[in-house]
Amino acid sequence: QQLALLCNAYARLDIVDRHLFSILSRWVVQQASELTPQGLATVANAYARAQLRDQELFIAVGEATHRHLHNLTAQHIANLLNAYAKLEIRDERVLAQLIGQIPKRVRDFGTLELSQSLHALTKLELASTHRRALLCLTEAVQERVSEFRSRQLAIVLHALSTLTTSHARLFSDLSPQVLATVDMAGDQSLALLFCAYARAGQSPEDVLRALLDRLESSIAATHRQAQVQLFHACGRLGLHKEPVARQLADHLRRNVLQLPAQHVSNCLLSLARLSIATEEFASLLAALQARILRRDLSFEPLQLANMLHALAALHGIGASSEHVPAVLPGTVVPAIADQIMQQRWEEHQQLIASVAVSCARLRYGSATLFSFISRAVSDGDCMQLSNQGLSDLLASFVAVGLFDLDLFSFVLSQLDTGSVSSVPLDCLIKTLFALDHANTMICGTSDQQSPKNGRGSESTATATTLFLQCPEAFRMQALAFYRRLGLTLLELSPRLSALVLEEAAPPFARASLLDSMAPLDLLSQQSRAHIRAMAFQSPPVDLFCLDSSNNLSHAPGQDTLLERLLRELRFSCDISSASAVELSDLDEGARSAKLLARYAVMLQDSSNSATISITASVLDPILKQLGMVLQSQAARLSFEEVVSTLEVLTDAGVRPRAVLDTLYHASKDKFPTDAIASRTLLTSVAALCHSLLTIGQDFALDLRDCIRKYLGMLSNVKESDWNEMLGSRPLQSVSRLLAMADADEQILRALLLAATREINSGRGQKVEDACGLFLALLHLKTLTLKTMPGDCMSSLQALIEEAMALVEAMIAKHIRADASQSPELALGLLKALPESMPMMCSSSKLFPVLAECVALNSQALGTTGIATSLNAFARLRVLDAAPANVVVQGGAVSADLASGQEDKLPRMLAMMLRSFMVRERRLQVSEAVQGAHFCALALDSPRLTEEERLEVRAGLARLLERLCWQRQRWSLQDQKTLANVATLLRSEYPELLSQGSWVSSSVVSTLSALRNDAGDGLKLFGQSL
Repeated sequence: QQLALLCNAYARLDIVDRHLFSILSRWVVQQASELTPQGLATVANAYARAQLRDQELFIAVGEATHRHLHNLTAQHIANLLNAYAKLEIRDERVLAQLIGQIPKRVRDFGTLELSQSLHALTKLELASTHRRALLCLTEAVQERVSEFRSRQLAIVLHALSTLTTSHARLFSDLSPQVLATVDMAGDQSLALLFCAYARAGQSPEDVLRALLDRLESSIAATHRQAQVQLFHACGRLGLHKEPVARQLADHLRRNVLQLPAQHVSNCLLSLARLSIATEEFASLLAALQARILRRDLSFEPLQLANMLHALAALHGIGASSEHVPAVLPGTVVPAIADQIMQQRWEEHQQLIASVAVSCARLRYGSATLFSFISRAVSDGDCMQLSNQGLSDLLASFVAVGLFDLDLFSFVLSQLDTGSVSSVPLDCLIKTLFALDHANTMICGTSDQQSPKNGRGSESTATATTLFLQCPEAFRMQALAFYRRLGLTLLELSPRLSALVLEEAAPPFARASLLDSMAPLDLLSQQSRAHIRAMAFQSPPVDLFCLDSSNNLSHAPGQDTLLERLLRELRFSCDISSASAVELSDLDEGARSAKLLARYAVMLQDSSNSATISITASVLDPILKQLGMVLQSQAARLSFEEVVSTLEVLTDAGVRPRAVLDTLYHASKDKFPTDAIASRTLLTSVAALCHSLLTIGQDFALDLRDCIRKYLGMLSNVKESDWNEMLGSRPLQSVSRLLAMADADEQILRALLLAATREINSGRGQKVEDACGLFLALLHLKTLTLKTMPGDCMSSLQALIEEAMALVEAMIAKHIRADASQSPELALGLLKALPESMPMMCSSSKLFPVLAECVALNSQALGTTGIATSLNAFARLRVLDAAPANVVVQGGAVSADLASGQEDKLPRMLAMMLRSFMVRERRLQVSEAVQGAHFCALALDSPRLTEEERLEVRAGLARLLERLCWQRQRWSLQDQKTLANVATLLRSEYPELLSQGSWVSSSVVSTLSALRNDAGDGLKLFGQSL
């Protein structure tokens, strides 16, 4: 204890003799075990006051803290935390122990301890990781606010102002006490209070006025660092009219040669916020610029970026008007640029982007500096750059007339990530203008580039005038960005103002993309011609004088972008309905059909995964309106265009009755009469069959006869001609044509032979098409068994069996080759099989493959996918017994199994069930019902081992228990399925229900009630139907 008092005495007398304190430190370490809690806190506080960091001493202090932790008082804890904070010693174990005591002892903390602890938490950056301690301290401060003195208030508010979270309410609650004690505050406390309010963004007028009045008389005596901080606070608060700000500027000007680099940077930044409103500010600016030209300071990257930002705000493009003229010497920016190129910026990507923007605003286009910036960005961590920083970077290069292909490619690659709306629209718009400037700068723009006659043909990737002199890879990258921006506009169109077209459309027109990019391709011909004419008459906008935010958000009373697009489509529809003779463009019908196909594949449920998806609520009204446009143009459409439109609308799920009826009658009127001469229309005929069956439209007798007659004339076509007739997706075409199952044997035989040849040839094979053909063949086989005579049936059945075997092999090969990418395909096929196949025949070879795919991908499919798969296998009765090499009819499965696969299917199903039961707690009611149904049917399956049957029995019991607890949430379908389970158990396994150990009595009574209700009709619990 005497050593502790001795250390404290020397520290309080400011006798900082390092040799003496080193000797004292050794003595303290040797006798650390004798330190009391008071002595421990006194030693730490003494070394903190003397600003001496002795590693061995504080190791001993940490060990003593651990020993005396529960004996430390509130004062001891606060002193220790204060000592560690002053010396910036970040011993995580010791600090965590001390801070952990705060919630327990906070009631014992006085105002001094509260202020010291808050200061320590914020200075050591521990507030975010010890939120409970911070909350306890702030609550205690709020409760005892009237006890605080000015110095303690200054420390508390200063600490709170450095946090990232706002404490506006606490600032407001402390303000009356600040006013009550401001007259007793010292110069340092006044500076801390003023800076704290400025940093926190709090500006209560009465508090600020009281602080400014006190500061005005004490500025001359204030330390230079405090003067810089006060001037910075004036800049934060925008107090350019206050005498205090002018006095500070005058004092700083007189001492500018003594300012370090950090202070010079902060003063410039403060002037940028205050603007040059007075002579004092102008004089300080001139002095700071002269100090930079002395080149006697070494600036850090942040300071360099801040200085350039300040100079750009004072002298650059978009600078506020100055009341007092200010001159920027021509050598100031080059002097800063020299230091920039001497620094390493790989870890400061956002700062180097700011440097580029500031130089562009100052019109300083040094090729050497911008080349350095490009290398720094390419070599650094791209994740540090925000989307705004990326777009600003491109804009800065273009603004000074420079084009760096590598940098532009890098920025475009960073912006081309995530979903359509993942990048803010204002960043995309700014990048669009930068690319527009660069394209004009490199390739130029003239009337020769613009399409003739005020309109353009359908633009393609090769026809665009975008960066014609650049490598093809970069042209495709730029084209992809234009496409992404267009899709973003489309996705956000319900919330965007229609005025956004005035800004976004001209760059598309100058790149010859107005006719081929969504959503601008929806504009009427007249609107596109007007935009094109305006684009080539006006130059691109100034990048740094642009404020597009006003035209982005939709304001009340204005049209949204989506409303404007729909109005444009309605205008096209009205013109088309007026007169076919008056229409100048006879190809508008074909264009509308292409638009419909283009927008339909953007639906989120589209099978085309390579296409960016757009929300259905945006696309549905557009597709409907396009369908109405095509309805008005139906008379001018060809048969292929009519059928294509009908197919797109049905697949997209947008089916206006009037539109579909018009297209249906148009397809009848334009149906080809000469099949041989129009054999290339076979794919269109197949698409017509598919569309009409999808929408549930019955074939009119005359149209059915036309299709049968058409197919009948093609039945004798040479085998070599079928390749061309079936198009690029032959299996899809065959499966659609097989829908005409009532056709004669000759037509069906020709289609089956064509399908067999196509599968064997390997041409145009997609596994989705193979699945569709497989289901069509199953359906066809069922119908032929019922409708055709024996002789015809046997020969046709042989062709069906051959085709089915080939298709099964093709599907199985695809799933085995890439099982991890095929679970959804396997699940979709399983879901379709029970509905399409009441009688299973030759599909047993496919079942093990499907089951293995689902079992191996159970994590990706989740409980819903596994439940659906189990339900499908249960309905197909795949675990029923069947002697080898015998096909069992009437709902059972063929057992003609491939060698080595006989036991694979049961093993896969058992694996699926185990995976399903692991997720038991997360099951929805319908999923648990499907699992219970599967287990009930598999209870006595001979294809399962005894161990697997026991697992099935235990799983069924667990599922039934869970379902009985949730019986209030059963749907009618759930109740119907469970009634079947109950009937099966009562009929086949009564011994299970009689065992009290298998399930609870509540399960038995529930199952009994279900079986009794089955005869009287289904009833939901608690409801009468």
